[in-house]
Order: sequence, then C-alpha cells, then structure tokens
Amino acid sequence: MPAVATGIGAAWGGISALWGTVIVGSVTVGSLATTVALTGGSYLIQKAMAKKARQSGMNSEMDKQTVQQALPNARLVYGRALVSGPLFFFERRGNWLYQGIVLANHEIAAVDEIRMGDKTVTFDGSGAATSTPFFDGATRYLYASVRLGTDDQAIDPILAADFPELPATFRQRGRATAVLKMYQPLSIGTELNRSLYGNSGQPAPLFLVSGAKVFDPRDPGQSASNKSTWKWSENPSLILADYLTRPSVDGCGGFSWSQISMSTLMEAAHRDDDLIPLKAGGTEKRYTLNGTVTLDGTAWSEVASRLLTSNMGQLVTSGGEFKIYSGVARAPCWTLNDNSARGTINARLRQAQNELVNIVTTSFVSSERGDQVQEGPILRREDFIAADGAELPLSIELPFTRTHTTAQRIARATMLQARAARSMSRTEDHAALLLDAADVVNVESSFVGLAEGTYSISSIMTSDNPLEFSVELSGYDPQQFDWSPATDEQDFTINPVATEE
Repeated sequence: MPAVATGIGAAWGGISALWGTVIVGSVTVGSLATTVALTGGSYLIQKAMAKKARQSGMNSEMDKQTVQQALPNARLVYGRALVSGPLFFFERRGNWLYQGIVLANHEIAAVDEIRMGDKTVTFDGSGAATSTPFFDGATRYLYASVRLGTDDQAIDPILAADFPELPATFRQRGRATAVLKMYQPLSIGTELNRSLYGNSGQPAPLFLVSGAKVFDPRDPGQSASNKSTWKWSENPSLILADYLTRPSVDGCGGFSWSQISMSTLMEAAHRDDDLIPLKAGGTEKRYTLNGTVTLDGTAWSEVASRLLTSNMGQLVTSGGEFKIYSGVARAPCWTLNDNSARGTINARLRQAQNELVNIVTTSFVSSERGDQVQEGPILRREDFIAADGAELPLSIELPFTRTHTTAQRIARATMLQARAARSMSRTEDHAALLLDAADVVNVESSFVGLAEGTYSISSIMTSDNPLEFSVELSGYDPQQFDWSPATDEQDFTINPVATEE
C-alpha cells in the first residue's frame, strides 16, 4: 500500500503561490525517458512576469520608436505588428531629412501601411506620397521605399539615387528596411512642420508590418528546407516552430526541423485555425499570434513560454523531439490508480485563499485601436466570489492577442485553470513510459478519495529504480476551454485612439 501525504501548502507542482502573475501557455523540457512540463497556462500568474515581458521587448513601446543605437538588439516580427526601429542611416541635406530604419532582422511578407503619427500616408508606385498634408497637389513632402529583407536585396533606391557615394554593398541583406525622405525645414516650429509632423515638428514614422514567412507542413507546396516556399501566417503553433528552428546565433532555439513532431504541429495548427462563433455574428480564428520578439539574450524557453500566451499552448520535449499543442480541451488518455503507484503519494488537495482567482482583467494590443494597448473586459464570477468570501483579482497581459473576444476566452480559461490548481506527486511503475508530459490522465485512489479527478502531467522523470518513474501532476479542468458566445462573451466597446490636436 502506498503511503499518502496530503497538504495545503506544498510548494511543488501546479500553480505556485506567487500570485499577481498568470501563465498562459507552457514549455516542457526533457530528454530520453524524462519529460518535464512547465505549464504555460500558468505563465501569466505574476504581475512581475508580465512586467518582465515588457522589459524584455515583447511588444514593447520601444518597438514603435525610431532610435539610434550602435548595436541594437535583433528583432523578429510575427503575424502583423506596428513598429518603427533602429536607424541604419541618418542624414540631412538642406531641408530634407533621410532616415533608414530596420523593421525586422529577417525577411517579411509586406509593409501594409506607413503612418506618420496618427496619419496613414498613401503612396504612388514610385514611393511618392499622394495624401494630404504630404502632397498638396503641387508639392510632395514625403517619399518612401521599402525592402523586404531578402538575402539578395540591392541597396535602397532612395539612398542609391540621392547618395551616389554610398557603395553598392550597402544593402542590409536579410533585414527588412524602410527609407524615408522627409521635407523638414530646420525651423521646426513652422506651420508647415506642425502640419506634417504634429506639434513637435519631428517625424514619428510607424509601419504596419506583415512579418515573417513561416513553414506550414499542412501545405504540400511548402518545404522546411526551402524558405522560398514559405508563406506569411499568424498561426501561433507554426510561429513557435519557426522560432525554435531559427539559428541559435540569433538568440532563438537553434533546433532542427527533424526535432519537431510534424503530426502534433499540424494538429495544433489546425486547432489554432478553428473558427469560433462571435456573439454579434461571424467567426474568428480560435487563436492568432501578432507581435514582436526582441532577441536580447533571454533564454529560448522563456521566449517560447511568452509566445504560448497567445494560444494557451504547450511545448513538450520527449526523447529529443518537440511536440507542440494548442490550448484546447483534451480527453484523459490513461488512468493512474493504486495498483500502479509505488511509494509515497503527496497530494495538495486545495488552495489557500490568496491563491484563488475570481476576477480576471486583461490587456491586449488592439487592432481596432491603432495597435495600441487596450484594457479588455473584466471577467467576474459572482459564484466564485461568494464561495471564496472575497474579491480575488488577477491581471494578465496578452501582448500577442489582437481582439477582445480572444482575450475573453483566454481570461476564462486562465481563471478555471487557476482554480483547478491542486497537485500531486507520485512514483509510478513502468507503465509511465507510455505517457508524456502534458498528457491528461484520470486519478483513482481508494486511499485518498479527495485526490481523485482529472490531472495534466507536469513531468515524468527517472528515479533510482530503473523501472519506476517520478510523476508530477497538476489539476486539470476539462471545461476550461468551453465557450458559448451567447452567454460567455461580454459586450465591449473599444476606446477611441487619442489623436493630437
């Protein structure tokens, strides 16, 4: 008979007591007979972690500033994002100011819009502005050129024409760039300057970028070994696979495509693309990922966890192979019972009150608000508040989410996952070899009935006995991904963008 220990304050497994954060998405690291899952649905559990994500350049406001840096950090743009960037060229000639800006350190699919402050500028085929105030019908005050970052791109055409002294090798190959030629008289307080660039008289260009092309194994016309066949996507699972397989010299995973399980990747990508009904009619994809990643030395596993906030996903390695899962309900695949248990069972059956959550607030990058950060609807569960005896709020940041409806679904799943955060640690017999981290299992026990229920495996690790394995489990609510737009989706109006008078 296995010994049983139960407790409230266990520090291992499940969701930690460091509240103020919430984890959405998960990373699992392991090898051979060992798999370890760090639940991504637990990733946003600390406000400090959300703050750290901002400081590490995850959709930071710094991405929307034009800056001069000697050695700027490389940046990836995934999905669609509003960015500016570091300058690779800066020169003034008379009343004309030239800026060359690095938009991404890789090839991108397109620059969809160029904005000057709160004004979207239109251009003709030669790159000359056609909209007011940058073209008044007689004089043009703005020219732009864009290169997508191909490995064979030539020198920028504006720079080649106006600066013939630059060598033809000044090409920024493999980097997406924009060059702006802007009329800006030295007397920046003039009425014309204010008309063009706002009260500051200083240009503040922004670029709406459709970012990296990624490999999709579901498309028979694409090949992992031929990037010219890849296409733009905002699919979170495909983007995570892309990040994992980018060269480690860029601060990414540096893994090979042979290490990615294509079957689980395709299934995850399909589930990300599922169409979810909206209360007002129509549908949206279950999950999308849109934003930036600054390669600033942060560990790949940390960045991967942040990417997984977009789809409540999981990343598992087992036997040297990565398996990517989307955040959808998964049925139990196995039952752990008293017969398979070996040694002591430690169980944490319920949470302390300060670990409970009954109110969730969100913030996301709203496509309806000019790609600015937007506070989302507040999810309150009055039944949970009554049961807990107090309001217990949690604030989560979703830097890769662009709609309030997706943010609401993630908020609901996060709350239910947090409230299911009981945990168990036990030693299992050799049957554990059939399981992986992230698998959902049922637990049956005649010794500790209160511990029975549904769990997700956090880790499976070898023990001193080669035929026994240490298994960590965290509580799993199979209803956390249920969604009925008629009853679950809140009405919500996006706040208007503040514009300069």
